[in-house]
Amino acid sequence: MDNSQLESLLQDLESDILEQNQRTVEQQLASVRFTTRIQTPIFPTNLGALVIGKEPRRMVRM
Repeated sequence: MDNSQLESLLQDLESDILEQNQRTVEQQLASVRFTTRIQTPIFPTNLGALVIGKEPRRMVRM
């Protein structure tokens, strides 16, 4: 998923709030708990993998 797709998804999540704070895409993803807190490298949470992951079943053990 590229940055434009992530930005589009984040705009669907309360766009007025996300626009006001002018955070980076990485910070916005962390704020809605789609990724871990800002670290290098950034890892998706289970929620992030399910919502924006390409192959979410690979990320979650059954």
